Amino acid sequence: MTKLSKKVLLPMVALGLAVATGMMVVSNVSADEADSSFPPVIQALVDKFNLNQDEVATVLEEVRATHQAEMHQQHQAQLDEAVTSGQHRDELEAWAEANDVDLSGLLPRMGEGHHGPRMGNGRGFKDR
Repeated sequence: MTKLSKKVLLPMVALGLAVATGMMVVSNVSADEADSSFPPVIQALVDKFNLNQDEVATVLEEVRATHQAEMHQQHQAQLDEAVTSGQHRDELEAWAEANDVDLSGLLPRMGEGHHGPRMGNGRGFKDR
């Protein structure tokens, strides 16, 4: 082999070994983490107190579902308040004005639905 090929070949071999070693370490860590479906703190508690993993999973799912329902309820209350106060419309109109966007054909006027004003008895123009 020439000097040039040794200068190129040796660093490439070293780099290949480093990459292979790194991949093995990552796969071992991933395999260890795959054994537990819990965050490390919860897994430590499960191990320390010899808890049933299925029961812990059930409790965590109940806590998550309760939290999610509370967050949904809070978000819905905020949305309802914004709709009631007209805040969302005011913000949209302010944004449109700042960005020179004409909303006249996009937003219904107050008291109108998305199909326009109601006429007659709600069944069209004819009284039936």
